[in-house]
Amino acid sequence: MKTRMVLVALSLALAFSATRAMEPTNEADTAPMMITSLTDSMIYPDIERRKGDDGRVELDALVDTNGNVLDVKYIYASTSAFWEAAKDAMLKMRYHPAIHNGRPIEVWTTETIHFKLTGSGQRKEPNPGDGIPGVG
Repeated sequence: MKTRMVLVALSLALAFSATRAMEPTNEADTAPMMITSLTDSMIYPDIERRKGDDGRVELDALVDTNGNVLDVKYIYASTSAFWEAAKDAMLKMRYHPAIHNGRPIEVWTTETIHFKLTGSGQRKEPNPGDGIPGVG
């Protein structure tokens, strides 16, 4: 009976360890780097363009070991239209994955996207150099 309880406890401990190992970490030696252009996927929201409004979105993106964005979480957005445009664009992004101990790992990365009208009626692009790796 005692041996069986030890095996059950060991099984539960291993299951818990496996679950924790699959959770994303932010303990990377190198951060993920965006390799596709955000401007190629970004569409300025029509409602905000018509109003002439600029905006900003902050979000967390889950980047997997292959550099794909699996999930996006809201932190801040000037409006819901800017949030939807940024979220849709981020889900199409590709990254060089984060590296820890020489191996790619899944991590959350925080991105800030600035929407700024470039001219009357023109397509809105994020500003290069606004802290968005790979843009500019």
